[in-house]
Amino acid sequence: MSLTVVETPWKMGSICRQVVLYAVVAIILSSHLSCDALTISTFFGAEDKARLKSLFQSSKALSDLPSAHYAAFGSKLLGEKLTKPQDYCSVFKKVDQQNLES
Repeated sequence: MSLTVVETPWKMGSICRQVVLYAVVAIILSSHLSCDALTISTFFGAEDKARLKSLFQSSKALSDLPSAHYAAFGSKLLGEKLTKPQDYCSVFKKVDQQNLES
């Protein structure tokens, strides 16, 4: 007398329901996390943004290539346009393309 194990349809349905349930939970969690993405507004108030804007537009921002890069990038993150883009271009044109460090 031998016994054979047969998968019953209700067991397969249970597995499918679990997979669907986990997929739905994963989708809900991922959409919730993407809605709560951190932005500059999350951490900085209006006073902080004004201080950073003035820092990015100061004369020190154009003193060298890294400072100009970060000032332009920071202004972009704040949603501000560059006040004098030609000044940034002049700094970027001074780059020695033969030197990898610049």
